[in-house]
Amino acid sequence: MKKKGQTRKGQNLIELVFVMPLLILILFGTIELAMFWKTANTVQELAFQAAANAANQLVLDNQDSNDYTDTNCTDGSCFNFAIAKAINTVKKKQGSLGVSNLTFYCKSVDGYGTRPYTLYECNSDQIVVTDKTLPKLKLVVDYRNPYRNGIAAQIVFQYKTLLLGAKFILPNGKTVTIIPRDLEISSTKVQQPAQY
Repeated sequence: MKKKGQTRKGQNLIELVFVMPLLILILFGTIELAMFWKTANTVQELAFQAAANAANQLVLDNQDSNDYTDTNCTDGSCFNFAIAKAINTVKKKQGSLGVSNLTFYCKSVDGYGTRPYTLYECNSDQIVVTDKTLPKLKLVVDYRNPYRNGIAAQIVFQYKTLLLGAKFILPNGKTVTIIPRDLEISSTKVQQPAQY
């Protein structure tokens, strides 16, 4: 004959087996959410700082070089100083996003004005491969009409979840994603230029 204490211990063990995975999932989910929220706030702050630093730079009409590191030229054809300042702001703070040693490749986007008053897109050399290949970090700065519309800086960061991510392959070969492994975090800030 079983004692009452033995059946109660067995019941507690069974309850623990059913409840423990749920508790672990909640714990990991909370940690992941906190890390995602921190990264999203960092992206927002970085976009604001990039726009603010770009707005403090005087840009001359002849600054139309392709190389953003070209800031000490003597013939006046330097890269847009405002965009170079925005890029350097992102490079200095890239460690707060958990990335390092990013090199950016910048270009003006066709159909959005002429240099220096155009839309600039700067992509990092590090890439993320999901369904398509994307730069780990992208900075887009709208400098088309800074004195009337302000300077808009957009940061797009490819965030990879660390603890969670659920993807299943069905028998028919289709893939179902319940919790995505890769997320895109984007923030755009507009700053009015400083008066010179």
